Amino acid sequence: MKLLIANEVDPMLSWVDWRTYSQRLLWFAKDGDALVLPGIPDAAFLRHVAGLTGVDPRTVSFHVPPAGRYLGKVVDPYSLLDENFVSGLAKALADKADPVTEILSCWPSPVLPQLAGRLGLRHLVAGADFIEQGGGDLANSKATFRALAAAANVPITPGAVCHTAHDAEQALPRLLRGTGVVLVKQSHNGAGAGNQLVVRDDSHATGHVGAKLLHRLEPGPEAIRDYLAEHWDWASQGGHYPVVIEEFKPASRTVYLEFVADDAGVRHTATGELDYQERRLVRESTPAHGLSVRLRAGLLTAAAQLAEQYRAMGYRGYMSADAIVDGAGGFVFTEMNARVTGSLHIYGPIAGEVVRADQAPQRTVSQHRTPAGWQPMALEEFLAAAEEAGCGYDPAWRRGVLVAMPPMPGVRGGFDFCVVHGSSTEEQDILRALDTRLRAE
Repeated sequence: MKLLIANEVDPMLSWVDWRTYSQRLLWFAKDGDALVLPGIPDAAFLRHVAGLTGVDPRTVSFHVPPAGRYLGKVVDPYSLLDENFVSGLAKALADKADPVTEILSCWPSPVLPQLAGRLGLRHLVAGADFIEQGGGDLANSKATFRALAAAANVPITPGAVCHTAHDAEQALPRLLRGTGVVLVKQSHNGAGAGNQLVVRDDSHATGHVGAKLLHRLEPGPEAIRDYLAEHWDWASQGGHYPVVIEEFKPASRTVYLEFVADDAGVRHTATGELDYQERRLVRESTPAHGLSVRLRAGLLTAAAQLAEQYRAMGYRGYMSADAIVDGAGGFVFTEMNARVTGSLHIYGPIAGEVVRADQAPQRTVSQHRTPAGWQPMALEEFLAAAEEAGCGYDPAWRRGVLVAMPPMPGVRGGFDFCVVHGSSTEEQDILRALDTRLRAE
């Protein structure tokens, strides 16, 4: 039996409404498991997932900690230590037919070993001592990544780790001389939310990068100083963390290589690709295609060296190394995410267990977001519309559409859905059929 804990990125670093995102843990559930979520999951989504995984939802228990500082929109780490919650969870686990043999948590929070200890399960938290001393923050710092990558002799983008605005003022002109574009990165954030693309002119305002923000430098010698005066507090997260500044690489694609680390070593688990439009992630696909044998081998060797550095530091668990690949087959790494990422549910339970993507004929799983132009609808209406369009997921053919994550509570529309396909042409045919059926008049 597993205990699954949706403690997303610790809110003291960055927090948003994670209630939808947290429900991706339903894909990992097996009969009898216990899940800790910020709220009771969407009933229609639970039925959809259980129908594909074969889990009996009546055997799965859900446990919601107190709302805490974040109004129940994300698990407040310290709510996990609430005495009533801990005692209730302990009783529920004791009443289960099988003992807990595994803990899967989304973020390596210092609170996790404490909760597990109170439940008598600390031995199931890999790297517990490292995590409890703030190792999760260390391992997920983009500044730490650059130091460890350099130590592992892994290629990274030209850049600098800046501890003060003065450091950044010296680094920016040098890095802008490369391609005329830099990425300014918060040490802690994800999915491009902590990245800002800084450009000299609109010709460099590229969209194939994860960066929530864009800044055009004003002309003149004071432009960089003025930029830092306005943005340093944001970039350094109130002065708490160093800031990473990197030369931006145009005309490139983004791939990720995931690993899991344990006491014995590191093991490669998956490779995928991230596609961006207007600096937003619009498609995530696994496995990654179009990589030559030589390029794939080079990426895997370098990523494994990097993953081993994290393991040697004390980190245990899942991690994902992001790299950008240019048209000539060169590559550099840009960050390491030492946590359960937004990719694990795609390549793990969906592609690996539901779709069995590696079996012949091989399949690819691509996650998309419903576009703004589609009519708003409830999850069940979306699934019915996909069936009517002839592209609902067919387990026999291992092809079609399934919902990866539900909409926000009380909102019609806004799903993350997966297209299971055998070729890019088939994927586009499915997307066109959905668009024809769902586009608002």
